[in-house]
Amino acid sequence: MQLTLESLDLQHSYVYPIFILGTLTYGTILFLNTMVFATILFTKTLHKPMFILLLNLPIMDIIGTSAVLPQLLQSIVSYDRSISYPGCFFQAILVHFYGTGNFLFLTAMAYDRFRICKTQIVDIFCNNPSLNKLLCDDTRVNNFFGMAFIVIIQGGPMVIVIFTYIQILVTCVKSRTLTYGTILFLNTMVFATILFTKTLHKPMFILLLNLPIMDIIGTSAVLPQLLQSIVSYDRSISYPGCFFQAILVHFYGTGNFFFLTAMAYD
Repeated sequence: MQLTLESLDLQHSYVYPIFILGTLTYGTILFLNTMVFATILFTKTLHKPMFILLLNLPIMDIIGTSAVLPQLLQSIVSYDRSISYPGCFFQAILVHFYGTGNFLFLTAMAYDRFRICKTQIVDIFCNNPSLNKLLCDDTRVNNFFGMAFIVIIQGGPMVIVIFTYIQILVTCVKSRTLTYGTILFLNTMVFATILFTKTLHKPMFILLLNLPIMDIIGTSAVLPQLLQSIVSYDRSISYPGCFFQAILVHFYGTGNFFFLTAMAYD
């Protein structure tokens, strides 16, 4: 299936200058982001949490730029604004990945600019709100934007996910098989079934393949540390450990939203 993008309405005399300018711009973006990436990667003094997070931003820039510019430049020089449905679908996926990825890493980097005054986490696991309550600074703006993002962007998919998992939990409790190992086993079985069954190698199932991975990440971010603290009567956690747990919880939420959004296109 071929789709048609909005016409650019460029005059013939502007086509090649714009194509050359766009190609130079794309090349410059690739070069500068590669330089930033290589500088952080090969400079040992920059191997610190903030720079490790910063390392992801040039990758996201390359992905975001590559999702749009090459196809746009090709359509300009060929006077052809058509695009295949799989190509359009993949472009939309990359644009979503670029946006949510940047949000995730910028959120993680934002923790570094605040001073910590408290050490008592007010939740059973580490997340954005509980970390904000440790800070000396006024976090009302952060809280407002955080709540707005959750309600507007993640609300719908999360309601569906929560409802589905309530049904699963009810079934598991009735059968007395609710364990961390069971969750890992079931998600691994779903993953392996899709991976090794050739008839399921279709776009919808390829996207579905990511959901058990996200479930394993989300469960592993919380349950092992929670179970260890229960059996050891020790509710303490290191700041890097708490920070990493919060990152995984964010990644789990935004990852599920990302893949559910992509699957909705189908």
